Amino acid sequence: VQQDYWARADIALAAEKGIVNGYETSAGVYAFYPENPVSCEEAAAMLYRALRAAGKQKDGDSAALIEKHKEALQTAGISEWAQEYVAYGLENGIIGSEELASFVDPNTKAGKPARRITVAVWTAKALEKQRTGLYYLPFTDASQISDANAPYIDILYRHGIMKGSWQPDGTIAFQPESGVKRSEFAAISNRVLTQAEAGYDSTKETYSRMLLSS
Repeated sequence: VQQDYWARADIALAAEKGIVNGYETSAGVYAFYPENPVSCEEAAAMLYRALRAAGKQKDGDSAALIEKHKEALQTAGISEWAQEYVAYGLENGIIGSEELASFVDPNTKAGKPARRITVAVWTAKALEKQRTGLYYLPFTDASQISDANAPYIDILYRHGIMKGSWQPDGTIAFQPESGVKRSEFAAISNRVLTQAEAGYDSTKETYSRMLLSS
């Protein structure tokens, strides 16, 4: 990763905390490939490691969880290295069993890129922050976010974890169907770590309600 790359500090911190790993390109030499899309399996792994680094990982025997969800994991073709993380997500309501079909290409056996909306919902669920009946999404493409997913996106916006992308016309878009780069998810994981370590913040928990009532 180049010295002036925008996410270098985030990648370095996430690596230090054991949240992200690189790809071994030769014996003992690793590369991060920050511009590559994060796969569903990688997203599950990074969330798990962020919770672990924050001391918020729920107790449970990994081998037992893998065995419990063995049929679903094998049917979906989940890579052996990722089964611990995906099983944890399934067990704790972060990942829905119906989502597993989108993890791996059945022909190439390669992991599929995760959609931004998918990563966002998993992240919000992992944080276990309070959902509100009223939510505020200041995105030009907010209509593309379903009513079921909107409260989770609101959580991430309130807590400064995902705030969308500036567009050439000066507006902000969430781009729910786009992918997420590995560098972007390193930054997201660091924010998850920070929020998981933080205590209750009444301002952030009521932010959307105050905006809508003002």
